[in-house]
Amino acid sequence: DIVALNCNLPEGTVEDMAVVIDKDTGHVKKTFNFADFIKPGSQKSGSWSDEDWFHCNAVWYDEHTNSLTFSGRHINSMVNIDFDTSELNWIITDPEGWPEEYNEFFFKPIGDGEFDWQYEQHANLITPLGDVMCFDNHHYGSQNPENYVAPNDSFSRGVKYRIDTDKMEIEQLWQYGKERGKEFYSPYI
Repeated sequence: DIVALNCNLPEGTVEDMAVVIDKDTGHVKKTFNFADFIKPGSQKSGSWSDEDWFHCNAVWYDEHTNSLTFSGRHINSMVNIDFDTSELNWIITDPEGWPEEYNEFFFKPIGDGEFDWQYEQHANLITPLGDVMCFDNHHYGSQNPENYVAPNDSFSRGVKYRIDTDKMEIEQLWQYGKERGKEFYSPYI
């Protein structure tokens, strides 16, 4: 089977659905409507719009947990759901400004090293060891519009996080790009 990203055209929204396609017949076997597990408008990045509220730019199937992880650029989040039930498992995001109903799905940063949340990320994946990686565009650099970072002061990077879904803790293991500052900054992929 193939998992492909899709749009909810009847609702007038884009990049906010995924479908499972039978690779032999081409028929859609299952549909994931992101509005079923994240209420549109719950979080808004600087690029957010009513039409493009999620802006999914990547999907990753993790065989070990039978889950899908979606990269929602316009909600500054990597969102993981159960493949069979579509139930929300966790969200990697800066929790500032989110409605309380999502608190149980957020991770708490731990560790002695440096930690930064990702903003308007792309290309999430889960490694064989269960770590989560993405390209963090770090566009706007904050959930709060009052704290948006100017492009000349920003950076983009590759980043790897280790997550503990039992304790809901997250640790930044590695990053490359922040030290290069605006030289490596890319507001879009």
